[in-house]
Amino acid sequence: MKYALCITLLSLCLSGSVDGQNMTWVDSLQTELDNAVNDSIRVFFLRKLAWYYLADDVQRADPYIDDLLDIASRKENEMLSAIAQNYKGIQRRRLGEYQMALENFENALAFYNTDTAYELHRTGPLFNMAIIYKDIGELDRALGMQYQILEIQIKRDAKRNVAETYNAIGNIYKDLQEYGKSLEMYDYSITMAEQHQFDREWSTATQNKANVYLLLKKYNQALEYARTSLMLDSAHDDRVGIAFSLETIANIYSALGNHDEAIAHAREAYTINGTLHRPGDAAVNALVLSDAYYENNDLTESRYWVEIALKEAIEIGDLETEIDGYLLKAKILESVHRYEGANEARKKAAFLRDSLFTTDKLRLAQEYESKYKLAEKESKIKALALQNALNIQKMKSEKKVRWFLWILSAILLFAMVLLYRFFYFRLLSKNLQAEKAGLAHSMEKNELKLQASQAMLLGQERERKRIARDLHDSLGGLLSTIKYQFSSGSIEQNPSKRTSDKTAALIDEACNELRRISHDMTPIVLDELGLNAAFEDLCEKTQHAHLRVIFTPLADLSSWDNDKQMMLYRIIQELFQNVLKHAQASKMILQISEHGSQYIIQVEDDGMGMPERIEMKGMGLENIRTRLEALHGQMEIDSQPGSGTTVILTIPK
Repeated sequence: MKYALCITLLSLCLSGSVDGQNMTWVDSLQTELDNAVNDSIRVFFLRKLAWYYLADDVQRADPYIDDLLDIASRKENEMLSAIAQNYKGIQRRRLGEYQMALENFENALAFYNTDTAYELHRTGPLFNMAIIYKDIGELDRALGMQYQILEIQIKRDAKRNVAETYNAIGNIYKDLQEYGKSLEMYDYSITMAEQHQFDREWSTATQNKANVYLLLKKYNQALEYARTSLMLDSAHDDRVGIAFSLETIANIYSALGNHDEAIAHAREAYTINGTLHRPGDAAVNALVLSDAYYENNDLTESRYWVEIALKEAIEIGDLETEIDGYLLKAKILESVHRYEGANEARKKAAFLRDSLFTTDKLRLAQEYESKYKLAEKESKIKALALQNALNIQKMKSEKKVRWFLWILSAILLFAMVLLYRFFYFRLLSKNLQAEKAGLAHSMEKNELKLQASQAMLLGQERERKRIARDLHDSLGGLLSTIKYQFSSGSIEQNPSKRTSDKTAALIDEACNELRRISHDMTPIVLDELGLNAAFEDLCEKTQHAHLRVIFTPLADLSSWDNDKQMMLYRIIQELFQNVLKHAQASKMILQISEHGSQYIIQVEDDGMGMPERIEMKGMGLENIRTRLEALHGQMEIDSQPGSGTTVILTIPK
């Protein structure tokens, strides 16, 4: 008894805390709404407040919805008007004003039907209309609307909504007592939700399936699905879902006669519903607890929990729970021989049952009135549709004449366009022929220029070879002989040894310089050993203490003639000089490879990089470009300041 009292007090404290937080949030929204400087901001906060009160207190949503309708009317905003009509329909549905609610939903649909872009929005009003038809017992009509919703959602690939709708269809089949169909729909929902990890929809369908198996008295299967639902809700801390799952499990254990387990699960569900401030569900949980304690012969706890259930049910006006509570209270009092109290409880239950019967009759009357008004409205719609059909037929007849005139005008216009295009393309053809002739002449001139450049470069290279050969064979040999004569004389024969040594050193330096000039003009290694050997020699001579040069030959260019090899050598030599003069690099790589019908030559350094805007005539690039044109090659430079430079040459084989 003390333990139960502690749970009740804890639930009330926690629910008060939650209410306080919600009210603080709502108050902040109201403050923002009061301070809104324009209608756009007002609409934002009006929608939030309207939706909050639609879930919590439908009557208080009224002024916010009316403000939305007023702004929509002033701004002639059809989209906002449809949203406000939908909100108004939800409010009236929850107040039991079904006919007016249906009119609101139809007004919202009238806008959404005008544009396929809003097709998915149609599912909102359709869903609420399906709920109304379900409530007034027109289950087939509700089912048809749910299938309409499903068709739209599948078309729009709204997978989560599809899973929810399968659940709703399963619930209608359950009300129709078509349990096989119901289970089939829940399975579709579970498959969709499990595949896409929609845990809330997965849990809901699983719990619904458990309730169907409970109705079929297949308790083991019901328990299995209810536990799965509880596991899914617990994984995401869905407190409402956890409470529903616990309530279902408690009902299953009660049916199995395991009242201790029923008590444990119903008690936990009651605690959660108390913290969430859900008095209706808490009252049902308390009733389950009372019944389980009664079956366990713990009449004190049973009576305590039935009083809690009655208190919660009376506060919220839940007549059905209140009736069940008084009937259970009568059983408990009879068990302790308090027949007068039991009789009083039964009288209250009977009185409430009569009140509920009267309420049901009034509701049934309202439902029939709604059906009548709906049928009358449908009849008017059919009459209007017939009148519209006649008007459309008349308009079609009038349109035929207009169409004839339009077609005749179009034919004349088309003939004029054809004539215009004929003369236009004739003139265009003449212009194109003239342009082609000019282009051919220009290409011929460029080819002649290219041949002249090649001839000039080849002549320069041949002249360099001749000069180099003369320098090496004549002047080089003479200087070497002079050096030999000086070096072979003894000290006694040469009275001035110091002068002799100095002269020999100068002659030695002249010989080295002569060899260097001769090699630069025409590298001997290129003629004797080929292009790759010449590149390797160039890399060795370029390398010094602060610069490492790597040569990677992945292709052999020996099939080229000497003139082409010399041109490529000069290009690489020029690129190396640029690195030495400008790059301040510590590493340089020369790589030769082939790809299809082309050779790829790449020179890469880790230096300071080139300026963003570089003149092609600077840094020897003009010479490189001229030689590349002779080789029909292309050059690509990739460089950023501070990030090094990569030059890629692409030359046909």
